[in-house]
Amino acid sequence: MGWIKGKKLTEQHKQNIRLSKIGKKQNKNIFGERNPMFGKHHTNVTKIQISNKLLKDNVTYTPLHLYVRKWKPKPIDGKCEYCHEKPFYDLANVTGNYNREFINWRYLCRSCHMRSDGRMKNLRNQK
Repeated sequence: MGWIKGKKLTEQHKQNIRLSKIGKKQNKNIFGERNPMFGKHHTNVTKIQISNKLLKDNVTYTPLHLYVRKWKPKPIDGKCEYCHEKPFYDLANVTGNYNREFINWRYLCRSCHMRSDGRMKNLRNQK
């Protein structure tokens, strides 16, 4: 015999439960019928619109850095792309154009990054 909340079930009760579940899907989750897009497909126009929206260049600071860090190949030797001496530490935008074009980005050591941003000059002026 089975149990439901501390009560024993008769064979007839168990059979009634089995019959009530026939044809019903169990474990419906967000990937199943409760998802409003379940069984539907995007049109080609909608796919292009979604793609364009995801790839537009007016993204914010952190997502843009994450995108470039993910897709721009790192230097094979692991050195700064400017001085080629120290290991790179930062992903730096060297042109001031914050977009997804990799030509605007470099893997730099900290001192080269500060020099390219003008922070090294400001630091020396403060001393």
